[in-house]
Amino acid sequence: MLVVVAVLIIGLAVGVPQFARLVKNNALSASSNEFVQALSLARSEAVKRLKSVTVCKSNDQTGCTTNGDWSQGWIAFVDNNGNGSVNPGDTVVLVHDALPSGQSFAGSNGAANALTYTSSGKIKSAGSLKLCDDRSGNFGKSISVSVTGRVRLSTGVSCP
Repeated sequence: MLVVVAVLIIGLAVGVPQFARLVKNNALSASSNEFVQALSLARSEAVKRLKSVTVCKSNDQTGCTTNGDWSQGWIAFVDNNGNGSVNPGDTVVLVHDALPSGQSFAGSNGAANALTYTSSGKIKSAGSLKLCDDRSGNFGKSISVSVTGRVRLSTGVSCP
């Protein structure tokens, strides 16, 4: 009986941390995949509607913001007048709530606040985003968007 309990304790000591890492890795993968899907939808809607479609960070899921990072959520909308803001008459095609607690998602260059696809499927300003959680090390993910509109997802990105 004592041997069985000892083996069980050793198994739990090894398995629980591995399971926690697996859960965090899957949460990061889910978040990055959801953002890539939003970009794909925005690009296809821009080409289909022959109008600009913008994906922007949003803290209230109704309008764009320049405060905070992308972890607060984002929206994608048909930008009829091309001003980068949700106005009456603009159609919101996607709403995404905030990411799970502990995740940070920051953009740089042309992706700091918004990404806009033109009717040709190209992006107005290229940029990249970095998705991390509360762990330090090479657990992060990077999403790069080129001027052609191509999205590239990289893993093993260093996080603070």
